[in-house]
Amino acid sequence: MTTRPNMILRHPSSVICIRTSASLLAVGTMTSGIQLWNRQTLQPVRNLSIPDSTRNSVHSVDFNSSYIYAAVEDDIYVWSRNSYSLVARLELHKSTITSLRMLDNGRIVTGDEKGIILVWKPNEEISAVAKRSHGAIKRKDCSIVELKGHTDGVRCLQTSCGRLITGAYDNTVRIWSLTTLKLLHTLKSHVGDVNAVDCTAEMIVSGSDDGLVKVWDFRPGIAERDSRSATNQSWADAALIALKHLGGLRTCDEIFHEIERRGLYPMGRRKTPKNSLNAALHLNARSDEGRIFINESKVPHRFGVRP
Repeated sequence: MTTRPNMILRHPSSVICIRTSASLLAVGTMTSGIQLWNRQTLQPVRNLSIPDSTRNSVHSVDFNSSYIYAAVEDDIYVWSRNSYSLVARLELHKSTITSLRMLDNGRIVTGDEKGIILVWKPNEEISAVAKRSHGAIKRKDCSIVELKGHTDGVRCLQTSCGRLITGAYDNTVRIWSLTTLKLLHTLKSHVGDVNAVDCTAEMIVSGSDDGLVKVWDFRPGIAERDSRSATNQSWADAALIALKHLGGLRTCDEIFHEIERRGLYPMGRRKTPKNSLNAALHLNARSDEGRIFINESKVPHRFGVRP
């Protein structure tokens, strides 16, 4: 694998988002709208400009065989994939839209800086709705379901295998069913904004301002076979974060209370979480590669972060 890019595609302003398929590459920019490239030849196809010159920042873009959708501030703009003409502007959110993904059956999911997630679909073909409403589509023109759960702005979202994965400024990753649109799980392990998520049928990956990338493995066989070591490692991770915030040498009880206060409980925690934490602390401290230091001169033992 070469460390140099095969091709450099230059843009007149900062690139904010990218979406690609086998035939098309769509690039959303800070001040220059959307640049479309032929995915095979890497030649420019068209530049889609935003009609309102004061609202050119494209935060998210997606497309299918018929339309190209872009989140621009608190509106959604739609262009025809065939003619590249602007079809509609949707006014569904009241704050900046950070994420947009196209789903099955014509549905779209969008998330904004207020923590609002909408799964929506125009009541009829979008071009017909736009023509009747003179291009500006309102909430009344769409079937909308609001997903409630995040307590701060939604930063990112991804879909896979009938699930919607969302990350937000409330430090959580949330998993929703795309069939029932119900919340399935809330993952509370980061101590910073969750800025990126991705997923497959077997796992979820999240990245945060806390400098950590976390992998959540949902394979039943793995979870059963490796539950002890996985739990110990998860408790050690939580303890390290807690110790960095606490500073100095701390008892297991102090570390546990900090983990509770910050919502750092690992997934799959046991019925006796403090015992699990204590075991993980000792195991990590006695490991050659462990990052936790143990002071056994006092009872109860004190733990800290190795320099």
